[in-house]
Amino acid sequence: MNAQNKPQCQVCQTELSKYRCSVCLIPYCSVVCYKKHKEIPCQKPTPQIEEPVPVEKESEDDENKLSDEQLQKLASSEKVQDMLKTTYLKELIKQIDSSEQPEKTLDQIRLKEPLFDEFADTLIDVLVKREKED
Repeated sequence: MNAQNKPQCQVCQTELSKYRCSVCLIPYCSVVCYKKHKEIPCQKPTPQIEEPVPVEKESEDDENKLSDEQLQKLASSEKVQDMLKTTYLKELIKQIDSSEQPEKTLDQIRLKEPLFDEFADTLIDVLVKREKED
């Protein structure tokens, strides 16, 4: 290791370090600096754990999400269950779900596929009718 890579002694702040404290790992240059360093008990450094940065939820996403109660209404609808037995409809739903632009794909499918448009209308009807009944 050459002198350019050696850190400065953290005790005297003048010489390049040749050693590291076995406990706290601070660099020191000599026995004199080591003894001075040990006058105050040192501790093993604790690894710094980076706190995860909270991801802010987009308000638009929150507004568009269905509540658990609404999802339950859809799940209990016989008409929705019957429609979901259609393989082609399931494939359309997978296509939307796996799309990089799901909103755009949804709009395109609703325009081209009457079956999916009927399915979407059924979902809305189930939610609106049941909410009016409650």
